Amino acid sequence: MNKITRLTLVMAIILIGFETASAQNNFNAQGSTIVPNIYSCYPRPDYYYIPYFTVTNITSEEVQCKITVYDHAGNDMTQYSKIYTGGSSWTVISSGTGEFTLPAHSTRMYSLKPEGTSVRTMGHAVIEWKSNDLKLRKALVAGMLLQMSSKAGAGIAITNINNGQPF
Repeated sequence: MNKITRLTLVMAIILIGFETASAQNNFNAQGSTIVPNIYSCYPRPDYYYIPYFTVTNITSEEVQCKITVYDHAGNDMTQYSKIYTGGSSWTVISSGTGEFTLPAHSTRMYSLKPEGTSVRTMGHAVIEWKSNDLKLRKALVAGMLLQMSSKAGAGIAITNINNGQPF
């Protein structure tokens, strides 16, 4: 091979690599926060640890949200996610994607619930958002609830995400 052919081949490989990397995260978030210390398991209905995130839009604009949970090895666990709306009766609005639309001044609940599997997850989450209003800088507040049940009993722990500060 001559030098020009090799150079062209190398450039093509580099461009393919850039396109692949950019295709993996095309959400283009305007804001985000990291949620550490995620633990989840659901081997059977009487023994589980389920993390829930409540995410509230504090603006007068609709925003697009994306929540991704990563396990200890950095693997995306979003396939086990569900997004809910409702108060006394819950409705699943999204499942397995982690992406959802959050209307102005509304709240949604996210769960990571690997029902009926032996999957146990310890890791972290990333909550991202974007809006059609490119001047918007802070749009969300969020909290985390951990629900657990075992032979020893049941319990709930609640904490603010990002110290309760908008992001």
